[in-house]
Amino acid sequence: MKKSIKKLTLTGYQVEYVDLREPKPRPHHMETVVYDADMIRTVEMLGLNVTDCIEKRFADGGYKVVQIEKAGQKVSAAVDLEYLYQKAAAEEKGGY
Repeated sequence: MKKSIKKLTLTGYQVEYVDLREPKPRPHHMETVVYDADMIRTVEMLGLNVTDCIEKRFADGGYKVVQIEKAGQKVSAAVDLEYLYQKAAAEEKGGY
């Protein structure tokens, strides 16, 4: 039987941000946001760019983005979809 394997190409973005709900002086926080190639392609097809989407996502949560940088090079990962499905179904039932 053939395995259901999907190859993902992932790109990480290092985001430096401040929480606007914190009192001044606000500390800077760092987070890595990861998108796959399909997500990036979809964003670009809509005439947007990834950094604008990241900024909006953070702004919606009450954060102000200070800086966004690519976190290194793209990486590829092979995902066994059958295994992932079984794992998700088990977690949904409360088992691990």
